[in-house]
This record gives sequence, C-alpha cells and structure tokens, in this order.
Amino acid sequence: MNLYLLFQIIFLIHRIFSFKEGYLADLILVDQDPLENISVLKDNNRIKLVVKDGTVVKQID
Repeated sequence: MNLYLLFQIIFLIHRIFSFKEGYLADLILVDQDPLENISVLKDNNRIKLVVKDGTVVKQID
C-alpha cells in the first residue's frame, strides 16, 4: 500500500469518527438507552437530536 493511499484512509477514518461541526458524523440522541429499549428509536417524541453528515437536522431543547 502506498503512503498516499494510507494517508487518505487515515484522514477519512478521522472525519467519520470525529464529532466536530462540518465532519461526516451521523448521530441520534434519545432520552433513554436504546440498548435497554430499542423501540425508543421508533418514537419521534423521544429523539432529541439528529446529526447527519455533521449537520444538525433536528434539535429539541
């Protein structure tokens, strides 16, 4: 693997797994642990924040 390709892969991984404005992260914030109650992800009233491609698309204060 050449060094340039390795650099591109590391850069992409950093952009995907970092939570900063303008980065590629997708995130859903709910008011309960979805590992304990997966149905919380179906209820729009329980979803407090949605970030898609690093941009907030839904935010409930």
